[in-house]
Amino acid sequence: MAAVPRTGTRVCEFLKEYRQRIILIAGIALVASLGVYFALVIPRPQTVRLANGTELSLVAMTRGPTNVCFPGGTWDKLIYRVVPAKGIGVGSFKIVPVTPLVDDEHYVEDGRVAFPNKAVVWIRHRGGTNAPPLPVPEDKTFWDIRATIADETGEEWEMRPTMIPVPSVPNGHLQDISRWKFPAFPRRGRTLRFRSEVWRLRMRFIKERELAPDRMWVSPDLPVRNGVLLPAKLTTNLQSCDVTLECSTRNMIRSKLIPKPKDTRLRLVDIVENRGASLEHLGGSFGDYEFEGQWKIPPGAESIRITIGLVEMRHFEFLAQPVRQ
Repeated sequence: MAAVPRTGTRVCEFLKEYRQRIILIAGIALVASLGVYFALVIPRPQTVRLANGTELSLVAMTRGPTNVCFPGGTWDKLIYRVVPAKGIGVGSFKIVPVTPLVDDEHYVEDGRVAFPNKAVVWIRHRGGTNAPPLPVPEDKTFWDIRATIADETGEEWEMRPTMIPVPSVPNGHLQDISRWKFPAFPRRGRTLRFRSEVWRLRMRFIKERELAPDRMWVSPDLPVRNGVLLPAKLTTNLQSCDVTLECSTRNMIRSKLIPKPKDTRLRLVDIVENRGASLEHLGGSFGDYEFEGQWKIPPGAESIRITIGLVEMRHFEFLAQPVRQ
C-alpha cells in the first residue's frame, strides 16, 4: 500500500486549523455584535435603591398560562433558543444555555392550568450580607405591602405578596428574583405600570439627648495598667433593671440590661480616662439591650470611667389606606 504523502497531511491539518479559526472569529464577531446591540438598543432595567441599601430591578413581565423568565434577559433567551442543551465551544470559549425560571399552577384534581391568563412581574433583589429583600419583615409582606398593575386609562388591579423565600448563598449576599403574580390585570391599554407600596409602616423613635440623671449610671474609676484595662465585673440597679458591666483583657467592655424592657434601650453615653479624654472605639457591636466592644486606652492613663444610660423608645404605626377596586 502506498504511503500518504506528508504534504497531504499538512494540508489537512492546515484546513482544520483554518476552519477552527474561522469559527472562533465568527463567534467573537457574533458576541461583539450582540453586545453592541444590547448596549444601544435594549433598554437598561429599571432599578431603585431602598434605604437599607437593597436594590430592586425589573427583570421582566410575562403573561399566559405558563410564565417563563430568563434572569439574564434577552441574551439568556437568545442563547436558550439557538444553542443546543450541551452548549457549543471552541477551545476554552464555551456558551451553555441557562435554565429559565418557570411559574405555572395546576389544579390537583384534573391537572388543568389554574390561572391561564395571569401576569407575573419578576423583580431582582440585590444587597449585602444578610440584607432583607424588602423593607418589611418576611412574615409581614402580605399585610404591609400592596402591589398594583395599572394602565394609562386608569384601570388598576391589586395583589398582595406572600412570603418571599431568599435562598442561602456561600458569601451571604442577597441575590434573588421574586415573583409578583396577578391573576387579573388591565387589558384595555397599551402600557402597564407596576408599583409596590409599603402601606403599613412601623417606626421607632428614640430620645438620645438630655437624659435625666436618674436614667444614667456612672461607674467607679476602673484601674488601667500600661494601657491595659484590668479585669472587673460590676452590677447595678437602674430604673428597676439590672445593668451588668464586665471588663476583660484586650480592653474589651461588655454590658447587658436585664430584663429587657419594652420601651427602653441601653445606651453607652461615654467612656473617658482620668484626664478627661474620650476613648477611641476600635470595634464591636451594639444592640437595644447590650453592647460589646474594644477601646483604645492612651498611654499614661491610670483609670477610666464609663457612663451608661437608659433611653426611652416610642413605637408608632402609620397606615396608608389602599384604594379599593
